[in-house]
Amino acid sequence: MILKFIKNSSDVIKYNENQIYIKPHALLKPYIAHYTVSFPTNSISINKLTIIPDASGCLIFTFYENKVESSVWGATTKTVIVSSGMENYYVRVFVEFLPGGLFCFTKENQIDLTNMQMSLWQVNNHIHSLVAQAFEQAIDLENFLERLNFILLPYVMEKTSSLILINAIEKLKLSKGIISVRELSIFSNYSERHMNRIFKEHIGMNIKTFSRLIRINASIQNMKDKKIILSSLAQDSGFYDEAHFIHDFKSICGVTPMKYLSNMSSFYNEIFKF
Repeated sequence: MILKFIKNSSDVIKYNENQIYIKPHALLKPYIAHYTVSFPTNSISINKLTIIPDASGCLIFTFYENKVESSVWGATTKTVIVSSGMENYYVRVFVEFLPGGLFCFTKENQIDLTNMQMSLWQVNNHIHSLVAQAFEQAIDLENFLERLNFILLPYVMEKTSSLILINAIEKLKLSKGIISVRELSIFSNYSERHMNRIFKEHIGMNIKTFSRLIRINASIQNMKDKKIILSSLAQDSGFYDEAHFIHDFKSICGVTPMKYLSNMSSFYNEIFKF
């Protein structure tokens, strides 16, 4: 019944047999890409999934019959391998942030959380407690997500995001990560050093690393056409040549582009963040 309702909702971005992607509240959209609601299933054939780094963090809430576990993942710059098999939880909810979005909810320098995974209570026990209470009181999944929205909304009302950062991220996205740090500095009217400090504090990495992740994620989207020529893809993605593209791709994804193409079902690439 919950699945039927959610699938027919206008807030659904997409769904498959065990996951639903749902839009957050309109005021949360500059910070949160989507909520992912995951249900365990017997039919998943892949035991492990390699997550391609997307420069973003997430909150994970796992609801069991009589307890709630929560964790926070900082922005990632390297692959993470997770289990995708059947588990004994009732439902799992991911709050998938956009680059820089997690900062509003932790108020911590994100460089200290990059590639880190820890219990949410270590970072923000208040959110953990409120979410656990919301799940216990919610009458259905729709009601829980409404409560989750209103738990998170006060954090973005504090206006902790930097307009400089927002404009810089948008500029980098539009250029598909090809614009240089110097060009971005001139566009923003701030020094390269100051811009890198903002990126490290709010996103958890410098501009160069962030740009590389944009380029690699963009190239992966184009690689869905398996007939694509790597040299052309490298050029379109802003790399000097094919060798540099392969080197950067392997350093971020852990495998070469050709290896990725032959095992695409074993990887997960976030499509809603860039």
